[in-house]
Amino acid sequence: MNPSQLAALDVLTPAQRERVVSLRRELQDKEKTDVFRLDMTDLEPDRFIKRCRPQQKEMADEAFESSKNVVILDEKGRVILVYKPNYLPESVLRSTRTAIEKLLDQEKLKFSSDNRRPNLDKQCLARKYGEGRFGVMYCACWMEQVDNDKGPLVCLEMSEHATHFSNCCIFVRDMERTKEKLSLLYAAVDPVRWRQCVDIFDVLCGFRPAAQILRTSKIDPWTSLALVANVPTDVHRDFNDARHMLSGIASSGTFPHSWLIIHSGGFKMRIKPEHAILLNTHVLAHFVSSEELGEAEETTEPESDQEDKATGLVLDCTNEAEGAKSNRREWISDGDHRAHDQYILSFFNHQSVQDWVRAKVESSERQQTR
Repeated sequence: MNPSQLAALDVLTPAQRERVVSLRRELQDKEKTDVFRLDMTDLEPDRFIKRCRPQQKEMADEAFESSKNVVILDEKGRVILVYKPNYLPESVLRSTRTAIEKLLDQEKLKFSSDNRRPNLDKQCLARKYGEGRFGVMYCACWMEQVDNDKGPLVCLEMSEHATHFSNCCIFVRDMERTKEKLSLLYAAVDPVRWRQCVDIFDVLCGFRPAAQILRTSKIDPWTSLALVANVPTDVHRDFNDARHMLSGIASSGTFPHSWLIIHSGGFKMRIKPEHAILLNTHVLAHFVSSEELGEAEETTEPESDQEDKATGLVLDCTNEAEGAKSNRREWISDGDHRAHDQYILSFFNHQSVQDWVRAKVESSERQQTR
């Protein structure tokens, strides 16, 4: 690590720093990690992504899957994806599973079709999962559309009534171990930008004390989280998310044959609760694909060798990734049987919130120099 990267880790405990160094060493091992480069100079516009949605099954079939750790870099060497299989221990998986079940015992999730999940059949989902057990819940600090001029606020969805607010706060607190593990992975692969996210959250809590309820530790890099429960998501980019930062992706439940598909580069990463993913959700168009239990899988390993000068990682890389075609995939069959519960957790930052914090800091510094 260079001096700036080492300095970024000074908020960690000795044990945490040791873990980060170990993770980074593994991600530098070309026997254990594949690295790919994508030119993201011209990002896919929303209208193009929407036109691709009818071909999502074909995208999943043709996407390349690696059996190793995966790091994807953009044209400037910035990390835009990290895939770390078998990273989260059983104790963390158990705490996540317990937190979700405790939440759903107290709360009925709201469901509505939106740009990422259009034309969903609510009655079919209710048959499969039960009322109140499918939908999306946000615990977030962002710019509310109705009060944008007031700066970032804890989202209205959390504070609609006292009991719901309390349950959301408990759920956020219960995500502490999951967020810490993902945070350390982020610190290992891109320590400087990780530290920027940590510091921005810290400063945000100074300007907006209510945001403290979303912070699980002093090394928490994400101001917001979303629980996506038992609903598919079409291919999309998260245009509000931070442009150069990574979101953390975790899962809970049963995922017999499920992948996160990166449409932008034709990659897929197997989704299992023990696997961890960091993803630039602003840049990379992505969706989740699941196939019915019992269908076959195929994987292909790339051959590569590349050095990343931007992050200091020496990792292997391939110029082209091609995977063998496999059986069709779908979220889940439309029968009336009780389906497997599938929960995706996304930890993220909005660009507008980070910009607001930076502007506040710059304004304060200017005033101090007068």
